[in-house]
Amino acid sequence: TRKIKIFGDGSRKKDYIHVSDAASLCLKVAQYKSNDIFLGVQGHSISNLEVASIIKNYLKNISIEFEGEDKSDSYYYNNKKLKETLKFTPQA
Repeated sequence: TRKIKIFGDGSRKKDYIHVSDAASLCLKVAQYKSNDIFLGVQGHSISNLEVASIIKNYLKNISIEFEGEDKSDSYYYNNKKLKETLKFTPQA
């Protein structure tokens, strides 16, 4: 049986961005008029369990298993600069 292994209870959150949005953002930044730094983030964080559940919806016959502890921090980012300066909002 195929499985997704999640450490802890899956509640740790991260800010994921879809690969198509990451590619679009790279093009947008490359065309920007000056050298600057932008966070390539969605602007909201989701849990590892939510990500695993999304994957499970696409890959049938796969289970989600929990193991050990996850003492890592959750991450939350503000993408206001990205939205305002580049007029870019991730779509996926």
